[in-house]
Amino acid sequence: MARVPKVIKFPPVGTKTPHELLKFMINIDSFLVDLKELEKRDQKANAYVGTFLGQILAIEKKMDLALLKVYPDIEDTTLGGKIIVLKKFLDHIDLDPNLETLGSEAMRYFVPSLEEILDVRNRFAHNFDYIYCPISDIPITLAFIDSWVMAYPKEKLAAEKDDSIKSLLAITIFSRVICEKLSCLAFAQT
Repeated sequence: MARVPKVIKFPPVGTKTPHELLKFMINIDSFLVDLKELEKRDQKANAYVGTFLGQILAIEKKMDLALLKVYPDIEDTTLGGKIIVLKKFLDHIDLDPNLETLGSEAMRYFVPSLEEILDVRNRFAHNFDYIYCPISDIPITLAFIDSWVMAYPKEKLAAEKDDSIKSLLAITIFSRVICEKLSCLAFAQT
């Protein structure tokens, strides 16, 4: 939830020039500094951030499909809101164990990783200096992969030496697994 100051002091209307009012409302100097920070990112960093966020977007879109019937406004909800809706939905369902999917109890194991990925996504979105996700920022997701994923992707992950590539590979593996399971969850509702 956003923090809003209890009292906001605005200058009296008409006492400032439009430029002074704009400078008061938006600190232009800090805004320009932020833009300069963004320009420091090289093409490789931008590609990394874009790929990472693309995996998160794929997860979000599958969550939309899986939760659309129970919450029609899901597409207009933030990722954090979608995670809350998923948790509440999992509290109310009991999937048929014969389906080719994880049951609702097992689906709960996805939630901590989703919350961790939300935190990483927010760092990318709100901090220009955060251009690579260190593997140390996603320990829950790594534990999930270690527990739930087949050997080949885990071997490839273990063989990777570059920390930033390893975290991107981990998010990609997690994204594929959860997107498949969310598709099954959406299908189970039809």
